[in-house]
Amino acid sequence: MPTPAAVRHRIVHSGPPLTGHTLIDARVRALLANVAGLAPLHMTPALHVVDAAQELLPDVPHIACFDTVFHKDLPAQYSWALQRSAQALSRPVDNLQVVLVHMGGGRSARAVRNGRSVDTTMGLTPLVGLVMSRRSGNLDPGAPLWLQRRHGPSTDELDDALHRHSGLLGLSGTSGDTRDPVRARAEGSHHPYRRSTSRDLGLR
Repeated sequence: MPTPAAVRHRIVHSGPPLTGHTLIDARVRALLANVAGLAPLHMTPALHVVDAAQELLPDVPHIACFDTVFHKDLPAQYSWALQRSAQALSRPVDNLQVVLVHMGGGRSARAVRNGRSVDTTMGLTPLVGLVMSRRSGNLDPGAPLWLQRRHGPSTDELDDALHRHSGLLGLSGTSGDTRDPVRARAEGSHHPYRRSTSRDLGLR
């Protein structure tokens, strides 16, 4: 294959200092490392990829493209989902009022008015918003406090529980894959979801 002209890296969170897609230099790499804790499941492996790619391709520019930038008035032509919606409806992007929903392992929804993002279920970290495959989604802030008082998990244990053992996996007690409880219901189960216990969450 020919040497690429540039490498674009999808980075979930830009943090407060970066409000647009940007060339990754030493300063930007340091800023991203500094905010990696806002989205540890995404940022840490993404930065490993950046480092590896820069080592393999040191003579081409590497550009960080942030998910968060769309919600900083990024022009609508950069949103693939929005463009595809406009094409399917045979309407111009700048005259489109839609709710875009991402339903993968992570899940989010955003409201778009006239081609601009006006609201989103996403927040400071990827834990907030819709219930996800393994991440909790919106949570009563008293719930982690109750868990800490009742079961005494450390901050790291609680972080792991909320990121890896909650969401659909925690609700069903069996699987984080949406297809499994849907299949269970189709097969006649009346309890495809159940209340999670501290053991399900990986706590003591």
